[in-house]
Amino acid sequence: MSLPTDSNTLFTSVEDCLSQLESLLQNLNNDQYGSRLTEAMNSSIGAHVRHSLDHFSAVLEGVQSSTIDYDARERELKLETCVEAAQSKAISIKRNFDRLDTGLVDSTIEVRSRVNGENSPSVNSTVGREMMFAVIHAVHHNALISFILNLHNIPLPEGFGIAPSTIAHLRNQT
Repeated sequence: MSLPTDSNTLFTSVEDCLSQLESLLQNLNNDQYGSRLTEAMNSSIGAHVRHSLDHFSAVLEGVQSSTIDYDARERELKLETCVEAAQSKAISIKRNFDRLDTGLVDSTIEVRSRVNGENSPSVNSTVGREMMFAVIHAVHHNALISFILNLHNIPLPEGFGIAPSTIAHLRNQT
């Protein structure tokens, strides 16, 4: 027996995650945002933000087509170098999630993703599970962004890149 998904929590989590990215972007210039650092495996803040936004977009596109294909992400390179473009994309994604029917979270959806060099298997999931994945995936990339922010000596927003479960665990330790 499957339990109904708490759709409000999922939608709030998506909104919070995207709002956290928006807040970060407000405090960066294009040089900080797009510069690749060898100490960070030649990565940039922008590359991680673009990657996270791609996954949220893939979920939204999948809802429309009945298949989430993580391999067919747009990978719009401008989102890696232009703070304003990334801000605009995050706002657009947030608006599009706000327009979704909350009842969709329990809907079954086909998901495709390359898991090795040659195969992109298809599995069944739910829209809610993939929303959850996009948030968790973004938090992971935010942790990597935190590392890059430290290399740039840019202050971190409070709680940025820390998993909600870790925040709750730390709160319970005090």
